[in-house]
Amino acid sequence: MRFSTLAGLAAVAIGANAQSMPTITTKGSYFFTSTGSRWNVKGMFNFCLCMTTRLTTSFTGIAYQLSESDPLLNVQQCTADAALMKELGANAIRVYHVDPTQDHSGCMTVFANAGIYLFVDLDTFTTYIVEGTPSWTTAQESAYEKVMDEFQKYTNTAVR
Repeated sequence: MRFSTLAGLAAVAIGANAQSMPTITTKGSYFFTSTGSRWNVKGMFNFCLCMTTRLTTSFTGIAYQLSESDPLLNVQQCTADAALMKELGANAIRVYHVDPTQDHSGCMTVFANAGIYLFVDLDTFTTYIVEGTPSWTTAQESAYEKVMDEFQKYTNTAVR
């Protein structure tokens, strides 16, 4: 289980890519686009507010990670997946782990062109926080910063 907070989820990156998408902000407990419209998640999987109260809220939908490799590197697969997700009406997906040293521009552009935002976990394949053994290291902080640095340039990124 990974540690997460609503504040991390709500931090939305601002930047440029092939299709500039409205940024998303929060007001109270709602999401809004930079155009002022209320925005609802359609497609994100298993968002959990697991704070000390163990409150859990789940959304049925798409978790975009089926293996221990970065799913945002194969543009051909992203293209096929984005087309199906768009057909299903998804506007957001969650990616659990990425390699921040790689170029994600191909897949991010594909998803932006399909109108799909990505909620990308900050933890990596080697830096996630395990429930029951919480720790914080400078290596984790550095890894999280690299994920933010890589994905902040895409307007369809919501960093979690």
